[in-house]
Amino acid sequence: MLADNRAFYDQVAALGGKRYVIGAIPDFTPADWEEHFGRKWDFLVDAKEQFDPDNVLAPGQGIFP
Repeated sequence: MLADNRAFYDQVAALGGKRYVIGAIPDFTPADWEEHFGRKWDFLVDAKEQFDPDNVLAPGQGIFP
């Protein structure tokens, strides 16, 4: 079922859809997150570096390598 979720997500993302953050899509990579956030990605990276330099907030999401 998780593999199906990933396949469905890939299809939807190709059409411009976004991930529902609490969903069950396995192997979501930092590159997937960058695409998800789009033009806001650089802002997010800068904020992460400024406010969480030790990377203690939300490490389980796998957003940042």
